[in-house]
Amino acid sequence: MAQLTNDDLLDKIAQLEAENAALREDLLTQPTTPVPPLAGQASAHEKRSWGWTLLATALIAIGAVLAPVAIVASWARVQLTQTDSFVAAYAPLANDPAVQAFVTDETLNVIQQNVDIPSQGRPSRWGCPASRWARTRSAPRAPQGKPGPG
Repeated sequence: MAQLTNDDLLDKIAQLEAENAALREDLLTQPTTPVPPLAGQASAHEKRSWGWTLLATALIAIGAVLAPVAIVASWARVQLTQTDSFVAAYAPLANDPAVQAFVTDETLNVIQQNVDIPSQGRPSRWGCPASRWARTRSAPRAPQGKPGPG
Protein backbone atom coordinates (compact mmCIF):
# COMPACT_ATOMS: atom_id res chain seq x y z
CA MET A 1 0.00 0.00 0.00
CA ALA A 2 1.36 3.38 -0.96
CA GLN A 3 2.01 6.09 1.60
CA LEU A 4 -0.76 8.68 1.73
CA THR A 5 0.19 12.30 1.97
CA ASN A 6 -1.52 14.85 4.16
CA ASP A 7 -3.37 16.27 1.16
CA ASP A 8 -4.71 12.80 0.29
CA LEU A 9 -5.89 12.29 3.87
CA LEU A 10 -7.61 15.71 3.95
CA ASP A 11 -9.39 14.89 0.69
CA LYS A 12 -10.57 11.53 2.12
CA ILE A 13 -11.88 13.27 5.27
CA ALA A 14 -13.78 15.83 3.18
CA GLN A 15 -15.30 13.02 1.10
CA LEU A 16 -16.45 11.13 4.22
CA GLU A 17 -17.92 14.27 5.77
CA ALA A 18 -19.92 14.93 2.61
CA GLU A 19 -21.22 11.34 2.65
CA ASN A 20 -22.25 11.68 6.34
CA ALA A 21 -24.08 14.94 5.59
CA ALA A 22 -26.01 13.26 2.78
CA LEU A 23 -26.98 10.34 5.04
CA ARG A 24 -28.18 12.72 7.78
CA GLU A 25 -30.30 14.62 5.26
CA ASP A 26 -31.88 11.37 4.05
CA LEU A 27 -32.59 10.38 7.64
CA LEU A 28 -34.39 13.67 8.31
CA THR A 29 -36.53 13.51 5.19
CA GLN A 30 -37.60 9.88 5.59
CA PRO A 31 -39.42 9.08 8.83
CA THR A 32 -38.32 5.94 10.59
CA THR A 33 -40.78 3.24 11.47
CA PRO A 34 -40.34 0.74 14.28
CA VAL A 35 -39.53 -2.80 13.29
CA PRO A 36 -42.49 -5.13 13.87
CA PRO A 37 -41.90 -7.97 16.37
CA LEU A 38 -40.93 -11.31 14.95
CA ALA A 39 -43.51 -14.06 14.85
CA GLY A 40 -43.68 -16.03 18.10
CA GLN A 41 -42.12 -13.32 20.28
CA ALA A 42 -44.14 -11.80 23.07
CA SER A 43 -44.53 -8.07 23.20
CA ALA A 44 -42.90 -6.09 25.99
CA HIS A 45 -46.29 -5.25 27.47
CA GLU A 46 -47.30 -8.83 28.26
CA LYS A 47 -47.13 -9.73 31.94
CA ARG A 48 -45.51 -12.86 33.26
CA SER A 49 -47.51 -15.31 35.27
CA TRP A 50 -47.39 -15.28 39.07
CA GLY A 51 -45.48 -18.59 39.02
CA TRP A 52 -42.41 -16.99 37.45
CA THR A 53 -42.54 -14.17 40.00
CA LEU A 54 -42.80 -16.67 42.85
CA LEU A 55 -39.91 -18.74 41.47
CA ALA A 56 -37.69 -15.68 41.07
CA THR A 57 -38.50 -14.51 44.60
CA ALA A 58 -37.74 -17.95 46.06
CA LEU A 59 -34.42 -18.18 44.22
CA ILE A 60 -33.40 -14.71 45.39
CA ALA A 61 -34.27 -15.64 48.99
CA ILE A 62 -32.30 -18.89 48.77
CA GLY A 63 -29.33 -17.01 47.36
CA ALA A 64 -29.53 -14.43 50.13
CA VAL A 65 -29.52 -17.17 52.78
CA LEU A 66 -26.76 -19.26 51.20
CA ALA A 67 -24.35 -16.42 50.42
CA PRO A 68 -23.27 -15.86 54.05
CA VAL A 69 -23.08 -19.61 54.61
CA ALA A 70 -20.79 -19.95 51.60
CA ILE A 71 -18.58 -17.14 52.84
CA VAL A 72 -18.21 -18.69 56.30
CA ALA A 73 -17.60 -22.15 54.82
CA SER A 74 -14.93 -20.76 52.50
CA TRP A 75 -13.20 -18.99 55.39
CA ALA A 76 -13.34 -22.12 57.56
CA ARG A 77 -11.92 -24.25 54.76
CA VAL A 78 -8.99 -21.91 54.36
CA GLN A 79 -8.38 -21.75 58.11
CA LEU A 80 -8.60 -25.49 58.69
CA THR A 81 -6.87 -26.87 55.60
CA GLN A 82 -3.86 -24.58 55.49
CA THR A 83 -1.55 -26.09 58.07
CA ASP A 84 0.48 -22.94 58.74
CA SER A 85 -2.52 -20.78 59.53
CA PHE A 86 -4.13 -23.55 61.64
CA VAL A 87 -0.97 -24.03 63.70
CA ALA A 88 -0.53 -20.27 64.11
CA ALA A 89 -4.10 -19.96 65.39
CA TYR A 90 -4.20 -22.97 67.74
CA ALA A 91 -0.57 -23.48 68.88
CA PRO A 92 -0.89 -21.11 71.86
CA LEU A 93 -3.77 -23.25 73.17
CA ALA A 94 -1.60 -26.37 73.26
CA ASN A 95 0.66 -24.76 75.88
CA ASP A 96 -2.20 -23.68 78.13
CA PRO A 97 -2.42 -26.03 81.19
CA ALA A 98 -6.20 -25.55 81.46
CA VAL A 99 -6.68 -26.63 77.84
CA GLN A 100 -4.35 -29.60 78.34
CA ALA A 101 -6.31 -30.72 81.41
CA PHE A 102 -9.63 -30.31 79.59
CA VAL A 103 -8.46 -32.31 76.56
CA THR A 104 -7.04 -35.03 78.80
CA ASP A 105 -10.23 -35.31 80.85
CA GLU A 106 -12.49 -35.37 77.80
CA THR A 107 -10.32 -37.94 76.04
CA LEU A 108 -10.36 -40.25 79.06
CA ASN A 109 -14.12 -39.79 79.48
CA VAL A 110 -14.76 -40.79 75.88
CA ILE A 111 -12.44 -43.79 76.16
CA GLN A 112 -14.08 -44.94 79.39
CA GLN A 113 -17.56 -44.55 77.90
CA ASN A 114 -16.79 -46.46 74.71
CA VAL A 115 -14.30 -49.13 75.76
CA ASP A 116 -15.07 -51.77 78.37
CA ILE A 117 -11.55 -51.83 79.78
CA PRO A 118 -12.04 -54.32 82.68
CA SER A 119 -13.42 -56.92 80.27
CA GLN A 120 -10.37 -56.52 78.07
CA GLY A 121 -8.17 -58.15 80.73
CA ARG A 122 -6.47 -54.94 81.73
CA PRO A 123 -5.51 -54.18 85.33
CA SER A 124 -8.20 -52.50 87.36
CA ARG A 125 -6.23 -49.29 87.59
CA TRP A 126 -7.25 -48.52 83.97
CA GLY A 127 -10.78 -47.93 85.18
CA CYS A 128 -9.62 -45.30 87.67
CA PRO A 129 -9.84 -41.58 87.05
CA ALA A 130 -6.87 -40.00 85.28
CA SER A 131 -5.34 -38.46 88.39
CA ARG A 132 -5.18 -41.79 90.31
CA TRP A 133 -3.94 -43.63 87.24
CA ALA A 134 -1.16 -41.09 86.76
CA ARG A 135 -0.11 -41.47 90.41
CA THR A 136 0.05 -45.25 90.13
CA ARG A 137 2.06 -45.00 86.91
CA SER A 138 4.59 -42.53 88.34
CA ALA A 139 5.10 -44.28 91.71
CA PRO A 140 7.98 -46.75 91.94
CA ARG A 141 6.82 -50.31 91.65
CA ALA A 142 7.47 -53.02 94.14
CA PRO A 143 9.04 -56.15 92.71
CA GLN A 144 6.45 -58.67 91.60
CA GLY A 145 6.73 -62.41 91.48
CA LYS A 146 9.79 -64.35 92.55
CA PRO A 147 12.90 -62.43 93.33
CA GLY A 148 15.71 -62.97 90.87
CA PRO A 149 18.97 -64.72 91.77
CA GLY A 150 21.36 -62.66 93.71
